[in-house]
Parts: sequence; C-alpha cells; structure tokens
Amino acid sequence: MNEAANKQPPFAEFLGLKITHVSPERVTAELVARDDLNNRFGIMHGGALMALADNLGGTATTANLKPGQSTTTIESKTNFFAAVPIGDVARAECTPLHRGRTTMVWQTRITRGDGKLCALVTQTQLVLEQREYRSGAVRPRRPSIDQHDAGGANQHSQNRQRIEPL
Repeated sequence: MNEAANKQPPFAEFLGLKITHVSPERVTAELVARDDLNNRFGIMHGGALMALADNLGGTATTANLKPGQSTTTIESKTNFFAAVPIGDVARAECTPLHRGRTTMVWQTRITRGDGKLCALVTQTQLVLEQREYRSGAVRPRRPSIDQHDAGGANQHSQNRQRIEPL
C-alpha cells in the first residue's frame, strides 16, 4: 500500500473527517453532523456528504498508486436517500468498482447512526503520472497555498461587502 494514503489533506481536517480504516481495498471514515455543517434545516448539508465521499475516493486511489503517481477526481455522481440529522454521525465506506492503470472507479456508501443508507456516491479518479521534460528535469509539483502569498484572500470578502441585496 502507498503510505501517502495515511496522510490526509488539510481539507479533511477542516471538514472534521475521522478516517477509521485505510487499505487498497477499502477506506472508511466518520463525520459528525455538527452545527457548522447544517444546511439550515437541521440536517447535514449534502455538499459535506459529497466532500466526505470525494476525500475517501481520493484516499483509496492514493492507497493504490505507484511511486511518482498522483490522482484527481474527474467525475462524481451522488444519489441522496435520507438525511443525516445534526448531532448524528455519517459513516462512509469506499470500495472499488474498477482499479485500472489510468482510472479507478469507487463507490462510497454513507449511512447514519441508525444504519439507514443516506447517500451512494460513484466517482472516477484519474491516475496521473509524474512527467519529465526532455532535459530530464522532473516537472515541479505545484506549491501548497501556505507557500504562496495568500494576501489576496481578503479581497473577496471586501468585494462581497460592496454587494447590495436586491
């Protein structure tokens, strides 16, 4: 197994994911339905469930990568069946439908505390190869946001303050 799968991206921590199992065949996690994930109707926002599944599919693909490979999501489809009430816990299990050389397809089942199926997500991950230039130099990876000058991040909130309601 590629050990990079054991390290989660910062977004997973931001979301509050708790990874409970990682292997090339299966990834599981939990996400508490907190107030800040509320969709304003007392249930977890569907986007939070989609993000949970996307993170698991990326983690599962990473567990299957060879050295020098990376991955990105190229397709995702979510069907919602039941809500996750605030205060409950969403539990997700991601398993492979296809593990190929250039793409991997994963299915993530998300249930709530009473075991009821809440969402079923199918996603396709593209397997990316590290590229080399003709000179033999390896294409540098893009720096993470903390390596950039993020000074422009406040500009968006300043722009929103100038927007007047209809």
